[in-house]
Amino acid sequence: MTKRHPTNIFVERFGAKWNRTKSEDLTKSFKEQGDKYQGILTNARNADKIVREKFETNIRAIDILSKDESALIDSIPVGGAQSLSGQGQKAVASLKSFMDQIKLLKGERDALEQKFKSGGDTEEIIEKFSQLNTESNLFNDEALSTEHLEKTYGPMQAAVTDSISRQDELIAKITCANDEFVQSKTGSTSDPRSEMMSELAKGYDAFIELMSNLAEGTKFYNNLTKILTTYQSNVNDFILARNTEKEDLMKSLQGNL
Repeated sequence: MTKRHPTNIFVERFGAKWNRTKSEDLTKSFKEQGDKYQGILTNARNADKIVREKFETNIRAIDILSKDESALIDSIPVGGAQSLSGQGQKAVASLKSFMDQIKLLKGERDALEQKFKSGGDTEEIIEKFSQLNTESNLFNDEALSTEHLEKTYGPMQAAVTDSISRQDELIAKITCANDEFVQSKTGSTSDPRSEMMSELAKGYDAFIELMSNLAEGTKFYNNLTKILTTYQSNVNDFILARNTEKEDLMKSLQGNL
């Protein structure tokens, strides 16, 4: 049995006197707004699902990263040089040695730089010039200057040339050792420590993204709540106004019967 719409009941009862505008003609904008908000909520639920899946995928790493330092260290498997092949361990040892040599080379470069900045013993050349000038005005100042510069900067230039040569040699050795290290890792079995570190890195990135998603989501739902509350209030006001209009019209029509 089909239920009759209330408006039809009043039309049958009062006939043409029941002449108020149909509700469906007045609620078109409300329905359009409702459909719009329903679409927004559907998209929001889909976005929430993606965020939830991201959290569930990385929950183990996030949980480990939330521990204190001691517990975090205990959660990471032992690895590194112990898990490398003999070739890999030899390459690591060589690379460490070469890094120490690089530090030593840098220290020597810094010392050379300070010598260049100081410019050697300027008092000696000034005294020499004064002495020769006193003895004779015909001395060869250009030759004397060249001799002093070669004496002062010659050893420094030789040290720089030697430093550059050793640097090139170290670079070649480091490149070779690094190639050996990479080759030792290629095709090797998985390293639990590396896998855990990779998982933790992904978990950290996911946590940062999730925090951003949470902030954006909180702002979005706060704003949407205000909009929906206003929408609900407008609908309730409309319903109240229509009910009041109906009651007034019924009283007026019944009074004329």
